[in-house]
Amino acid sequence: MTGSKGAPQKLRGCGVYLLSDDGSRILLTQRGPGARHEPYKWEGPGGALEPGETYEQGAKRELLEELGVSVQLDKLVATYDEIIDAHGMSWEAQVFTGRTTDVPSIQEPTKCVGFAWFTKAEVKALYRADALASYSVNDLRHLGWL
Repeated sequence: MTGSKGAPQKLRGCGVYLLSDDGSRILLTQRGPGARHEPYKWEGPGGALEPGETYEQGAKRELLEELGVSVQLDKLVATYDEIIDAHGMSWEAQVFTGRTTDVPSIQEPTKCVGFAWFTKAEVKALYRADALASYSVNDLRHLGWL
């Protein structure tokens, strides 16, 4: 993808970390075999924005598409001006925390094979096992979970 002057265009993405009502657990999804990169690693749900979409709109859409839940965004956790993915593509992204009262379910099984609610200790165990997506490590540090 290139911009108007032939320079590579940055892709835009978003992520949302859902927290339990008491804040003691965080929802992570496990990437599937059809994921763009880092299959089978755990991450916060999210994805690419559509043209003209705000980060907030994209975050809500992605959670509905991936987990079938409506989400209330709580706060902006991090803004990234550049993330280079496993394919060398450049992204800019915003990451939020949010809450839902809906029950999540897998909507796109090739992109996401599972989800679970984790405590801080369990998130740290995933990190030690190298089971977290690389970009999620930074997010979880911003959130104070690592």
